[in-house]
Amino acid sequence: MFHTSSDRSVSPIAPPAIDPSPHAEPPARTGASRRRRAARVHQPSDFLARRRRRQQQARRHAEGRELADLYVERAAALPSRDRQLVLAVYERGMYIKDAGAEQGLSPAIAGRRLARLTARMKSPTFAMVLSRRDEWPREVARLATRIFLHGVSARESADLEGVTYFRARKVQLAVLLLLNQRRVQRDREQIRRDMEIRFDDEPAEVRDPILDTPSPNTPPTGQSRPPRPTSR
Repeated sequence: MFHTSSDRSVSPIAPPAIDPSPHAEPPARTGASRRRRAARVHQPSDFLARRRRRQQQARRHAEGRELADLYVERAAALPSRDRQLVLAVYERGMYIKDAGAEQGLSPAIAGRRLARLTARMKSPTFAMVLSRRDEWPREVARLATRIFLHGVSARESADLEGVTYFRARKVQLAVLLLLNQRRVQRDREQIRRDMEIRFDDEPAEVRDPILDTPSPNTPPTGQSRPPRPTSR
């Protein structure tokens, strides 16, 4: 006996069994998923840290730009070779090795020379001599320029200017004394403003030791030259 297709019964496919228990085990978390979850939990603190980093970077960039402008402005007082190195890096934006290659210097030597120049240009002594040298006598201004702006030693400056080493050293000490007097006066003014303290021995004004320094051929004020011994 043969059966037709209409006589055959089709058994339906059973659906997968679903666990009705509400306490079913969650799928296992991998290390990457745990890290992503931890990042979502600590997102506010990470956002604040990133914002602080951006603010610090912006502040450092602004300070660097101000220093670069200062170096370009004060480079005019440097000798020609040093001025070209400073302007190549801070005005034209060249790498140190490329700026040094223009002068035949290795990257290490160019970097050390640039570090010395920038440290000298941002020093308070450089700023004071640059702003006050027009008020000083010509000889004193030239010596101070060579010693404090060009970085030449006192002995070599004396040889270049045709004066004695004692004269060059005296000018150097007078500039340092003037800088120290201005620093002391600034500190006293700060203390007076903060603590309202009055100093009894405070001078009326800062005395410029350079303008008060007599020439080596001029006797001190109120004194006359000693008489020359007469030959018998």
